[in-house]
Amino acid sequence: LMITTIVVVTTFGFLTEGNKAMKSLGWLPDPLGFLPEILGMIAVVMVIVLGVRSRLQVVRPGYWFTFGALLIGILCGIFANSVEPGPIFAGIRYYLRAIPMFFVPAVFLFTERHVRTQLYVLLGIAIVQFPLAVYQRILTRGMGEYTGDWTSGTLMISSIMSTYLIWCVCIAAGFFLRKRLTAGTFLALTLLLLAPTTINETKGTIVLLPLGLMVVFLIGSQAGTRGKNLVVAAGTLILFGAIFVPIYDYFIADKPQGHTLGTFLDPDRTEHYLLKGSEIGDTGKARRGDGIIVPLKSLSRDPVKLVFGLGIGNASHSQLGEGFTGRYYDMYAPFLLHQFAKFVLEIGLMGTFLVLVLFWLVFRDCIAVAQRTNDVKGILALGWTGVTAIMVIGIFYKEYAYFDSISFLFWFYAGVIAAERVRLARTETNEPAVAQSVL
Repeated sequence: LMITTIVVVTTFGFLTEGNKAMKSLGWLPDPLGFLPEILGMIAVVMVIVLGVRSRLQVVRPGYWFTFGALLIGILCGIFANSVEPGPIFAGIRYYLRAIPMFFVPAVFLFTERHVRTQLYVLLGIAIVQFPLAVYQRILTRGMGEYTGDWTSGTLMISSIMSTYLIWCVCIAAGFFLRKRLTAGTFLALTLLLLAPTTINETKGTIVLLPLGLMVVFLIGSQAGTRGKNLVVAAGTLILFGAIFVPIYDYFIADKPQGHTLGTFLDPDRTEHYLLKGSEIGDTGKARRGDGIIVPLKSLSRDPVKLVFGLGIGNASHSQLGEGFTGRYYDMYAPFLLHQFAKFVLEIGLMGTFLVLVLFWLVFRDCIAVAQRTNDVKGILALGWTGVTAIMVIGIFYKEYAYFDSISFLFWFYAGVIAAERVRLARTETNEPAVAQSVL
């Protein structure tokens, strides 16, 4: 099930919806685009059937409390705004389709062999992105277009491909720090994995990559090797930057109104990139800073809406049809540029805070597992500290919950690590109670 899920969420969007540069629409029937939801439903059945027997004992109380509080907050937002059934259904599909993946490892023990096999599959999919991205970029230039958005591999859009590849680098860093990869192998693998990000004009790479990599190195380095490992990390980032910047500037040079990376060192240029000063009712696309300011400013007029939001699905467009589109979508559409705007508008500040608490719980579990075991799950947990940090910062960058490749994979491996922490605690005779720490 999980090998199938990994392949489906990382490739079937491309195979059904296609890529503009390759004009690949129709490679697979459109209904197969709903296969991730079907796999999610299978996971729900598995969790219910097997969970009755195991009682989900390896899920820590902190998760139950946070998930429960989030569900209550969502219900409050629905009732407070009288959300119609169509948007509710679309909202449930958006917010909850990947969550069952978190509970699958609580009812089924994934062994070291299982996880190792899955990591090989993830690595294979990552490596495939490079030749495919190069081909897409060549086709794009051949069509007289200069955008890097169509250089997306099998991950639908360029920024999601870059995020996925940075995740893989974080996991590779974990293997290096646990002496499963040499410095040379780690460097070569990192450059191979990141090569597609140099040609797809994803500026977020220069923020997400250093963040994820440095978190992994800071947490995974032992006292005696911390300095040496940080030099390796810094050298990797400098080398990648030396490659990334000139390639980015080369491809952006011919783009109308394109700006080289150096221009963003100018505070005025950075401010112009982040803020347009848009207000509700303005036409045209807003910018990421407006996506933070405008929703908060608008909802602050009503404390109930600020806390609980406008209700799930009530500020979203749905591909299921007009009856499933929220009543506030037209008002806020220009500002739905990243996850934070979507969260604040639909689940409010309370829901956004609880999602961050979930990320914090996952992060703590990653550290605990990485410190207690040096096997494949421990290495995965070490790499997942960087992935989790990227997810936190990424809520101001992209709407990650929309993409199955990001949401399904994150919650599944968060579940693997969370369950492993409890199982490790139970095998340690000198360990205090399993529920020693709720947060």
